[in-house]
Amino acid sequence: MCVFLHKRGEAYRRLGRYEQSLADFRQALGMKVAASPELWCDRWRLQGDIYGSMYSSGDWLQLVDYAQSVGDEYKNSNKWHYFSTLLWNVDALLNLASLAKAEASFQRAGELIPSLRQSRPWAIYGANLMGRYSAYAAKMQALRGNFVESERFRRQALSYAQEFLATISAKRSPEHLDSRLALGILIERKRLLAGILSAQGKTGEAEILARQALQETLSRTGKNTLPAANAYSMLGKIKLQQGQIDEARRLQELALAALEHSDTHTYSTSLSNLRAEIGFLLGVQGRWAEALKVYEQRDQGLRSNAAQFAKTGSNNITWAMALLKNQRTAEAEKMLRAIINWNLRKPFVDPLYLAYLHGYLAIVLVDAGKNEAALAEFRLAFPVIVRQAESDNSAENGGFIRPYRLRLIAEGYLELLSRLANEKSATADPDPVVEAFQVAEVARGSSVQLAIANSSARAALPDAALADLARREQDTSNQISALNKLLIRLASEPESNRLEKTIADIRNDVTGLESEQARLRRELAERYPAYAELVAPKPPTPAGLQKVLQHNEALVAFYVADEQTYVWTITPSQVAFRTVAISRQQIDRQVAALRRAFDLSGALINPYDTVIAHGLYDALLAPDEALWADARILNVIPHGALGQLPFAVLLTPETAANPAANPLAKNPTEQPWLLKKVALAQLPSAGTLISLRGQGRTAAERRAFVGFGDPLFNTESSGKTANTRSVRNLSVTPLRAAEALPDSDAVLLRGFAQLPLLPDTAQEVNEIGKTLGANPKTDIFLGKRATESNVKNSDLAAYRVVAFATHGLIPGELRGLDQPSLAMANPMLTDDKNNDGFLTMSEVLGIKLNADWVVLSACNTASGDGKNEEAVSGLGRAFFFAGTRRLLVSYWPVETVSARLLTTELFRRQSVQPDESKAEALRHSMLRLMASSREYGHPAFWAPFGLVGDAGK
Repeated sequence: MCVFLHKRGEAYRRLGRYEQSLADFRQALGMKVAASPELWCDRWRLQGDIYGSMYSSGDWLQLVDYAQSVGDEYKNSNKWHYFSTLLWNVDALLNLASLAKAEASFQRAGELIPSLRQSRPWAIYGANLMGRYSAYAAKMQALRGNFVESERFRRQALSYAQEFLATISAKRSPEHLDSRLALGILIERKRLLAGILSAQGKTGEAEILARQALQETLSRTGKNTLPAANAYSMLGKIKLQQGQIDEARRLQELALAALEHSDTHTYSTSLSNLRAEIGFLLGVQGRWAEALKVYEQRDQGLRSNAAQFAKTGSNNITWAMALLKNQRTAEAEKMLRAIINWNLRKPFVDPLYLAYLHGYLAIVLVDAGKNEAALAEFRLAFPVIVRQAESDNSAENGGFIRPYRLRLIAEGYLELLSRLANEKSATADPDPVVEAFQVAEVARGSSVQLAIANSSARAALPDAALADLARREQDTSNQISALNKLLIRLASEPESNRLEKTIADIRNDVTGLESEQARLRRELAERYPAYAELVAPKPPTPAGLQKVLQHNEALVAFYVADEQTYVWTITPSQVAFRTVAISRQQIDRQVAALRRAFDLSGALINPYDTVIAHGLYDALLAPDEALWADARILNVIPHGALGQLPFAVLLTPETAANPAANPLAKNPTEQPWLLKKVALAQLPSAGTLISLRGQGRTAAERRAFVGFGDPLFNTESSGKTANTRSVRNLSVTPLRAAEALPDSDAVLLRGFAQLPLLPDTAQEVNEIGKTLGANPKTDIFLGKRATESNVKNSDLAAYRVVAFATHGLIPGELRGLDQPSLAMANPMLTDDKNNDGFLTMSEVLGIKLNADWVVLSACNTASGDGKNEEAVSGLGRAFFFAGTRRLLVSYWPVETVSARLLTTELFRRQSVQPDESKAEALRHSMLRLMASSREYGHPAFWAPFGLVGDAGK
């Protein structure tokens, strides 16, 4: 009977029926019978199973008492068991946010380790004990907000798990309980390390660990099990964080299938959560009808358990959006109001989630024509979303979801503000045009901003005092986030189980931490304003931009929404705002069509679509042309696919009335390119221009040029020379699914085999260096010398121009790469043992520059999802912080001869015309190249480079 109860209790626990499992375990324990050979009815195992059910049920006060009582039983009789009970107590106390008491219990456990080392079981189980100890240390560090230390302890715990498995494998058969235990621990430790890495935005390594955990789980438990579903789901969440929506949905659907083919009940919260995740992903893909079906299926499943449904319901924020997108506006409004009221009855609600709810409600109210009520909801929600993003920039809470939701809410907000602006209400306060500009500025940069925040948290900043202050602010932010998660969980408990005093104590702790965070942020802003602007930029107003624009400049900013595009035109004296009836999909399609003409890999030059080039100019720029007609420089803040297109290639209204009758092939040089009318510069944000023009510039004597090019990726690159009329190959070999994954460092090093060679960049760097009078021995680093260590060890602040003629890579383009990066020489071929060969965004933040230009001449901004453009934008922001005023960036793979002619002419022109603006110098170089031959009149040759940053002198 005891064995039966023990087994049934296990089954109940797997099904999430913790009260029944506890009843069976306690009854079996009370029988006090001898254990079976398989350890069924073993007293210590039963006590451990009781702990597991209590932990899963979340009854933390009961768990504290239980850990104490079992600990008293073993305190003097079995130090191994007593050690475990002390860690049980740590578990419970951490979930109650009682860090001091948890620390005391953890310390008592640590004091037992020296004596446990002398005991006989240590030879077999010592590594497991130390792994558990490290795992609990990691938990405590995470709750303190110190993710760096938490990661260190998680790595220790994984190392001990590997040691434990090796020991057990040598002494036990694969079928032995210890063997199964050791493998399960190893999988769990990989999963937990992946979690803390993911929380820091290190999704490359997190993905490798999650894939390993999935492979090992499938081999251990089979496909249709809860552990397999959890492993699929975790990997899916990492792919979502990386923005790989198709793959994320595929993995979540595999997780759902695993549960549906197991014994999981239809009302299971695990099943419900997976369906909600899939519904969200379908919504992201715009498949709202399918999303609605998934949420309705989820609702039916939850309703099959009436008692549970009465406590939790089935309403969901994305379900409400699916109702709206399926023209069921009234139902969407009703659901969102119900969710808001439900949450406001709790003693604590996540402020960010509540803001999302109000933002989604505002979108519904716009659709219902309730403009005044919608505006009130937007103004309630949006500042909170922005503030929370600044206060908690951990990737775990951001990743893809936060920028996506912010964008969704921002676009509804912009639609409403454009309506109000068109009404031209004289009493509107604030001005809807100004308000819309600031909303767009936040939404436009949200994804890039999150990447910068994550990278800055890892950066070895050049100022030690700044690094310490930034780390303390980051740890405080993480601690607030961790405590808020505890509050959300505790506040969601049924009222009968709610720990009101504990909730109040944690809220007081959060209030104190928020005050400390505000103090640290004020100190950062006062002492290091450039860093404060980097990690938490304040959206400027058009008036703020007007103050920094020169008299001969204008600025045009865009925001491309799902259904329409918003355009602001700003001069030193005027601001214009309008809406253009051109959707994101149309912009994507038209930019892709124009870029096809820039592919020079074939024998023939592709025709350029003059109709589209004129149409884009006509829609985006022509209506406000009179405002900037006298400007010499037009600054452009693009959005979405517009960031992949140099505006110089647009055709002005001087084109013939029927552009189709004036094909480019006849005489491309004589076409009315926008470049002929005005010099152009691109900006990642409006705040960037204000920041760049507010910086002081030291007048120190600087050397002319330092360049890094033709890095040695593999042995085949040695000795190759550039071919005339060759096109630079920037196409990284796509990733292939790996059957077995080695450690993350080895995976990243394998990425060098995916990188195409760039032999022509050596000549480019040499010629720019020659033009500027650089010393080839000390200022030019090619092949084996183009190493990451040479970048870091060079005094780059001593140069006016810094060039990187190498691949610009996006996160995920190489397996294990989780930041925008520049590929340097392979450390395995250059003996650069302290580096991985990839200069990441966080490492750029640690470089000191005082440069007029940073040249990135092997970038490719094209990608269907905009990630390449975002990566270039993110790297640009990092280089601006490091100390450059502008970038020269390539938009597509260049033809090598024309590229050299263009860049060398640019820097020659700068030498002989030092008072000319940088944008005008680039314009001159492009026009000169365009006029040099009929072939070079095609924009594929003269337009591949763009200026990003300050267009001035």
